[in-house]
Amino acid sequence: MASESKPLSFSESRDRVDSAPLSQALSELQKVTRLLRRDALALAFLTLVVLFGSVSFGFGGLLKASFTFFLTSISSFLITAFIALVLAVHFETIRKRGDILFKEISDEIQWNLRFSDSESTDTAPHKRPQFNARLTLRSFAQASDLPLIPGRYGPLMYVLIDLVSVLLAVFLALKW
Repeated sequence: MASESKPLSFSESRDRVDSAPLSQALSELQKVTRLLRRDALALAFLTLVVLFGSVSFGFGGLLKASFTFFLTSISSFLITAFIALVLAVHFETIRKRGDILFKEISDEIQWNLRFSDSESTDTAPHKRPQFNARLTLRSFAQASDLPLIPGRYGPLMYVLIDLVSVLLAVFLALKW
């Protein structure tokens, strides 16, 4: 007869050696998730601005307007591309911090599930992680990918798109 599973309470982790409780780590992971989402949206927006601006500038023949306008436009695209680079680096740094938290929280939850009831011979756990913990872990996993270009090289691809589009705009504007 299988017993009903109960949520694993974080206060039951009294045998922990470290001083940071699991709920504090979950709170930190939630902050990291919010930062990742903010940076991902900002990076995608800046990349779209640079891409559309560079394409319209390169094909629009705006060089005929004035040389000052040309330099101002290219400078603004380069500054925007540089800000996107900084955001991509920040995104990757925060994501790595989140990966560490994710792994440590997962290990702690698994340890609590395995050893919370060591007298039982059942293979099914009698307790399960709290809903908040599962939701936080899954939210981070989803936020750790950039929109449109997920994966490990997503930030690099965004930066390359920005730089190539600015260089292409300069080349096309000078060619016209």
